[in-house]
Amino acid sequence: MKLKFLVIPAILSLAAAAGYAKERTGLYLYGDNDVHGGKAIVRESGHVNAFDGAEIKGYNNAVVKAYDVCQVDAYDQTVVYANAQVKVRAYDNSIIRAKDNSDIDALGSTRVECAGDTTVAAHGNTSVFASDRCNIKAFDHTNILADKSCKIEAHGNAVVVARNKCIVDAYDNATIKAYDDAQVNARDGVTVEAYDKTKVTAAKTVQVEAHDEAKVMREKAVATESGAKSDHEKKEKKEKKEIKEEKAQK
Repeated sequence: MKLKFLVIPAILSLAAAAGYAKERTGLYLYGDNDVHGGKAIVRESGHVNAFDGAEIKGYNNAVVKAYDVCQVDAYDQTVVYANAQVKVRAYDNSIIRAKDNSDIDALGSTRVECAGDTTVAAHGNTSVFASDRCNIKAFDHTNILADKSCKIEAHGNAVVVARNKCIVDAYDNATIKAYDDAQVNARDGVTVEAYDKTKVTAAKTVQVEAHDEAKVMREKAVATESGAKSDHEKKEKKEKKEIKEEKAQK
């Protein structure tokens, strides 16, 4: 009986210790380390390979390779390799290399290199180099270079260079340079330079320079039914007034 009472507290103690170990945050300062689930902080020159939904924060010159729906917050000069639906929030001067449906939210002076259906929201002075069906929303003073069927939505003072079947929707004061067979839909005070066989649909307020075989189509204001009816009534009244004046003169 005494042994039984001694064993039960020991088991409970081990279970509590295991739970604490699972919840605590690991710290890695150097070397190459694997993290499976849980939370970890990587600093200085530490390298981490993250799996199984791990949550990682990288600082200084850390390197993080993330897989399997992991989440990474990158600061300073951290370099992140994001694969397989990884989510990354990038700040400062961090560098993100993403593919395979990763989701990137970048601001500061970050650099994002992405491919393979990656989604990027770029803010601040972020630079994005995208290819292979990426979806990008660009704001502020971001710079975007897109190739191979990417879709870009540009706002603020974003600058976009689009090539090879990319589609750009541009607003505010964005600047767009389109090449190959890219397509651009522009509004507001956007500026567009179109080359090769690009196609541009632009509002009247948009400045467009077309070169080579580029085609530009200006949007026309569509008259509403009530507006058309009102114009017709005004025309009829004017005609009736003119007829009355002619009769009065006779």
